[in-house]
Amino acid sequence: MTDFQAFTTETGGRTNVLFCKVGVSQAFDLNSNSTEHKPITEVNVIWDTGASCTIITKELATKIGLIPTGKEIISGIDHDSLENTFFVNVFLPNKVCMTDLKIVEVPSIKNADMLIGMDIIGSGDLSLYSENGKTIMSYRYPSIGGTNFVSEANTISTNRAYLQKFEQERQRRKQSNNNKKKKHKH
Repeated sequence: MTDFQAFTTETGGRTNVLFCKVGVSQAFDLNSNSTEHKPITEVNVIWDTGASCTIITKELATKIGLIPTGKEIISGIDHDSLENTFFVNVFLPNKVCMTDLKIVEVPSIKNADMLIGMDIIGSGDLSLYSENGKTIMSYRYPSIGGTNFVSEANTISTNRAYLQKFEQERQRRKQSNNNKKKKHKH
């Protein structure tokens, strides 16, 4: 089995926006003893399956001291723009770390400092579900496969049908044994 890292977060209620806090630093080798790239922690991020790449605000990129490594065209809702790119390390909850990620700078993001896109989401397995009125998000990296709900439902249906047949046969045998006992008493 493949080793993986994982975390789970839950909201105080149901939500339609997935938030969490992460750490971010300039990309560096985690095996080095370097202390010059200390991550900025408590960074507010939104997980967005509709975004193809991870983006960071200009304000946070400046605060971290990120050094641009190139430019990339970002397609927005109403326009395209040429923006700076950076390589960073992202420290997700529960010490899940992703290194040397190429991210793109944008002027701002509503209610967040970063937006996690499909470049990160697609590298792992993301699960969302509701339980007891809360939204629960679980993520593991790297991907080791996920749940196919159709297959799971078919398996449950097959098992349920098997159990129903088993129970019907058990009831038939019980009735047959009761009938035999009644005949022997006479």
